[in-house]
Amino acid sequence: MSEAGAHVIIIAVILEGRSQAQVARDFNVSQAWVSRLVARYRAEGDAAFEPRSSDPQTPPAIPPIRVRALPMSRDITKWSLGGSIPFLESAQRRQKAALEH
Repeated sequence: MSEAGAHVIIIAVILEGRSQAQVARDFNVSQAWVSRLVARYRAEGDAAFEPRSSDPQTPPAIPPIRVRALPMSRDITKWSLGGSIPFLESAQRRQKAALEH
């Protein structure tokens, strides 16, 4: 909402004495937002109407990368030394069999 809209909401609650819930319904905003505006106005006065950034004050923390060890196969040395790869061989056999039928 614009600075002017925030002004009107503050005036409705503070000067006119209307309830925050009623003002929220009338202006189609959340009651929580009206409550934050009123609290900000009471704490800061007219400075509460200045536009504010919606960016976080601090950057979010980057979660650590988790590494999980996978169980080793006894055939890993055969694979790494240029041997055959079992799943590739079976895929090739299935493809050959499908072409023969």
